[in-house]
Parts: sequence; C-alpha cells; structure tokens
Amino acid sequence: MFHRVEDAKPGFTALKGDQLTPVWFASTVLLTALGFYMWPHTFGSALAAKDENVFRRNAAFMPLYQLLIAFVFFVGFAAVLQVPKLADSDLALLSVAKDAFPQWFVVALVVNVVVTLLVSAFTRGAAAAPTGRFRRAPAADHAIVER
Repeated sequence: MFHRVEDAKPGFTALKGDQLTPVWFASTVLLTALGFYMWPHTFGSALAAKDENVFRRNAAFMPLYQLLIAFVFFVGFAAVLQVPKLADSDLALLSVAKDAFPQWFVVALVVNVVVTLLVSAFTRGAAAAPTGRFRRAPAADHAIVER
C-alpha cells in the first residue's frame, strides 16, 4: 500500500518541513501513547472500578488500543488511492465509505461518528468541571445548589 501511495503522490508519506522531523514523529507517538493513560479516557474505568485489579487489567490492555490507530492511517492511505482529488482530508473516511458501502451503512457510520463526538465532548466537559463549586442542599431539599 505504501509503495502505491508513494507512486500516486510522490513525497506524501515523507515528513516535510523543518519542524516535522523524526524526533517530532517519535514524540507525537509517545505522547499519544501516554494520552491513553490520562484524561479523560480512564475516568470511566477509574470511577467504576470495584477494586485495584481493574486498574491493573486496564493498564495491561491499554497499549493494545494503540494498535487501532494504525487503521486510521490505513483508511487515510486508502482514501489517497481511491479518491485522488480529495479536497478535504477530514472527509477521507466518508468519501471512501460513500463509494464502497450502501447508503444505510454510511448513515449509520455518520450517526456513530456524531454520537462518539458527543460522548467525547461530554466526558471532557465533565472532567473539566470544577469540583468545589457545588454543594448539597440541606437534607429536606436534595437539590444541588451553587454556593
């Protein structure tokens, strides 16, 4: 696949510019890997864990999720080959899916993307919410009120 991409768009797979060096690439991969252990990806497991073994299991399996990032690259490279005049690289997945799958599948894909974005936005918003700003009202009224 990489040879076909290089033949179709010479220099596409190379790091270009004075800032996009192999050190930049390695640090980006490292920070992405560390990001899987930090905000907000682990909050769900941290708040719902019944004991410390859950944390150990998550720490063992979390690197496996990194392997899924390779498929993102493959979709992008496939889009370069299948949609040569792709105007917006953000639409690579939808452009390839539109030509390869039936319309109902593309609609399901778009719905899943939107739900994923909403869940991610909600999780980040909940993680960033201030914790000391709200207090519990007196026992007679169980509403949460602002101080």
